Amino acid sequence: MRYWRLCARERELAWRQWHGDLVVFNPVSGATHLLDIVGGEVLRALMEGPARADDLARRIAKLLDVEYGDETGAAADRILENLDRLGLAE
Repeated sequence: MRYWRLCARERELAWRQWHGDLVVFNPVSGATHLLDIVGGEVLRALMEGPARADDLARRIAKLLDVEYGDETGAAADRILENLDRLGLAE
């Protein structure tokens, strides 16, 4: 299974939590991104170290107080693809 991690040059991301959302500044691209509470939780998990998508899905399920399953797995995949597209994770 694939491990996801922060982009190597992105380890010094500037970020702040704002009303449950996460505002992230990417110093490499100069872009600022707004992540909802779930996307922010996934990014914070990747700040702790590389993680598999299913582990991140379990973290999402716990955050939302729902059962882990296909829906949380699909949500984790969508969030990770978005973070990859934004240049924050790979």
